[in-house]
Amino acid sequence: MLLSFASCVRQDCDEELIGDGQGLYFSLQFGLRGAHAQNLRAQEDGVYSINTDKTDKDDYVKELRIILLQGDEVKKNFYFRALDPDSHGPNKLTTGHNEVSFKLEEDEMDIYDMIVIANESSVRITTRKTLSSVLPKVKTRDEIMAIRLNTGIVRTVSSRFYIPMTAEYRGVDMRKGGSKDSPLKLQLPTPTKGVELLRILAKVELIIKDCVEATRRSDGKFDCSWIGPWGFDRVVTIDLDKVSDETPLFPANQYSSLETSSDATAVRLSQEVDESSVVGLDNLPDDGSIGGVYLLDYRVRFYLPERLVAEAQEADQATEMKITWNYYPNPWDSSKKEEHTNQVSFVRQNEKADDYLTTSATFAPSEKSVYRNSCYRIAISPYRADFRSLETRRDTF
Repeated sequence: MLLSFASCVRQDCDEELIGDGQGLYFSLQFGLRGAHAQNLRAQEDGVYSINTDKTDKDDYVKELRIILLQGDEVKKNFYFRALDPDSHGPNKLTTGHNEVSFKLEEDEMDIYDMIVIANESSVRITTRKTLSSVLPKVKTRDEIMAIRLNTGIVRTVSSRFYIPMTAEYRGVDMRKGGSKDSPLKLQLPTPTKGVELLRILAKVELIIKDCVEATRRSDGKFDCSWIGPWGFDRVVTIDLDKVSDETPLFPANQYSSLETSSDATAVRLSQEVDESSVVGLDNLPDDGSIGGVYLLDYRVRFYLPERLVAEAQEADQATEMKITWNYYPNPWDSSKKEEHTNQVSFVRQNEKADDYLTTSATFAPSEKSVYRNSCYRIAISPYRADFRSLETRRDTF
């Protein structure tokens, strides 16, 4: 399935504006940058999936903007909408049908630089200015590259939030195209020959091991609760320090600004268990006995902006995570509560994490930088207090 839109400079390219088959048509294939798409399926042709990750929607694309430039000047600005599976439009992008097409007039056939932006409506530049209000009006490359996004920590992902993504290519030959029914597929300098989108945020996936008890009910469903003294009004907080307040829309080969937020809470777990975050709950056997108890992990996710720091500045500038476990030295005395903390650094887990950057003698980000498009998977065990001196249970924190 190809999405065909006419050449236009307005914000929206509506279907009724499609030409009569005259002129020259081009198509682009879309996928994700492969280096950090480990948790997504790859298609048979090696293109990473689009609009298939129903759990986290990390590969969802609901809108696309394709900007063509010559020199510093914006020549064409195309916008495509309603591309995601949740939309009600006919132009959804799916695995195996992941192309869009556009039209140029004969006198526009030339060589262009290309900038691609996905999911622009998910982020803001300031509290009062959206990215969607700025991009239709850009006139130069410098305007685009100067855009800084007000991101911070993305704690909860709603049905309206899809991760913004970008791509940029130089010298794309559009001097000869195809017809409306058979557009010329542009060949880009990537392993897939198509657009490979780079997510601007890093994903943090935190697995808390063996912390949820799932008890089978008489109707075959499960009640989930925290183990140990978690039921005694316990609270777990996951705080982040030195998170970038802003991030450039496109990668910039420079260290992140010194301006950061301090000690922002990313996640706070209390008495309620979110069953959608319990790992393996849907895979428990159907024929277990009533009252049977299973010990399961709990999954927490959130997203961070890129933070590039020099090795010499790790201690002062690198983003860090602090996990605070509230517990009771005496589990039978809820009037006295203490804290135990774990400090976690974000250490890159993929040797290609920085492959979207150009390093040099004066720019070499640390291993503890937060890289866009990366996924930081961290497994931790709950803090377990030692209650042996109280001659009581020890199968708790």
